[in-house]
Amino acid sequence: MSFKSGTSWLTPAACREIDAVVSVLLAFPEARIEVQAHADNRGPEEINNIVSTARADAVVDYMIKQGAGGQQLVAKGYGESKPIATNNTEEGRRANRRIQLVTIPSLTPAVRVSRLGLGGPMPAIKFKSGTTELVSSAEAALGELSDQLRAHPTIKIALLVYVDEPSDSVSNLSLSRDQANTLVRYLEAQGVDRHRLVTEPYGKELPLAQTVTEKDRDRNRRVEIRVLNEGVGE
Repeated sequence: MSFKSGTSWLTPAACREIDAVVSVLLAFPEARIEVQAHADNRGPEEINNIVSTARADAVVDYMIKQGAGGQQLVAKGYGESKPIATNNTEEGRRANRRIQLVTIPSLTPAVRVSRLGLGGPMPAIKFKSGTTELVSSAEAALGELSDQLRAHPTIKIALLVYVDEPSDSVSNLSLSRDQANTLVRYLEAQGVDRHRLVTEPYGKELPLAQTVTEKDRDRNRRVEIRVLNEGVGE
């Protein structure tokens, strides 16, 4: 993954590479990576530091928009301080303008809780479009979630709910709030204490895709889990 000199613009090819990494992060929500961005030595050192930081931030921002958890990612710009090739040739400078992904210590047990995947998107938990009615597949997923929460009684979670309906922002926010409350009631009925559950309705904010088709809307409609109390044992 490389950049044109002086820019932090992600090419379509770079986005495809990042998409593959995001798929891995979604599959392993306990994993964490540091996105390291590097520059060549053309231009002032201070500017190169700024550009490399912007590149790292651009990659992390894109990953989060594609569904990766912000807690899984760290952005770091190194400027021109760590070249891997000579800066005396264009080929060498091109090699030095790069992104490297380095694994860092995994999330704490409280964040990952189990291999179920607490701490990220919950694709099986869905609502029928424009309603607070859960789809049939959601009940099994919520059952597994409640089992995990009962098995780890000190864990507190936030339920992040996003919607994307062809109505105004206020209506979308209200719907996401109602859907979040539906999830709370369901988990309460399964024996999970209400005080362990926090709702975070986002309405149409933070979409994963630009809304052009109904498929785009369906992608933006989602439920995510965020663990609130770090450092709790399994």
